[in-house]
Amino acid sequence: GYDGIYTTQNVTQVLCWAHARRKLHDAQRVQSLESQVALAFIARLYQVEREALNAQTGDCLANASIRQEWFEQRLQLRQTHSRPVLKQFYEWLADTQLHVLPKSPIGEAIRYVLPRWASFVRYCGDGRLPIDNNLSERSLRPCAIGRKNWLFLGNDPAGQTAAVWMSVLASAKRHEIEPWIYVRDLLENLSKAGAATDSMSASTELAPWLSDAYLANNPTAYRRRSR
Repeated sequence: GYDGIYTTQNVTQVLCWAHARRKLHDAQRVQSLESQVALAFIARLYQVEREALNAQTGDCLANASIRQEWFEQRLQLRQTHSRPVLKQFYEWLADTQLHVLPKSPIGEAIRYVLPRWASFVRYCGDGRLPIDNNLSERSLRPCAIGRKNWLFLGNDPAGQTAAVWMSVLASAKRHEIEPWIYVRDLLENLSKAGAATDSMSASTELAPWLSDAYLANNPTAYRRRSR
């Protein structure tokens, strides 16, 4: 359904290794040996990512120059350690494909990965790119899980208020800001900033309270999430 997006020159496809891993993992029930070899290759790729995360400093997201430096370090780690693993993995996939049935679970998994290989390895060319889109999936999961809980909010204004606060908290979480510190400061100061009658002045006064700007001005509010 999304293939049409990549026909434009401005969008580049970067695929998720967690999705590839899931297909190879599911093949264990029928072809355990091949599946375990494939999963071992992917585990080596994720080990490199863990090493990169361990090298991340506490204020990495709060400081643009430090963040860029970390991206470059992660890129170097990938070029040094992930690229050789990917080369071996590709050769193993290509060889294994010749010896398994195309419609078998492992055959289907390999047929998913190999034709899309360029998009799977693209993350190695840019330290800003994650190896998977698990962060996006985790961000969407609360919406799916909580959908039934949000059916009843009393009235329409209550629903709008809940949506605003959920957006504020989601933004704080995205930027790894301690939510209580952020909300406390918002409640104490937002009414003053919003008191301006001129819309242009109000926008100027509210700008420092956007989550990314707030973190830049208040680095002590940074709270690194567990990975």
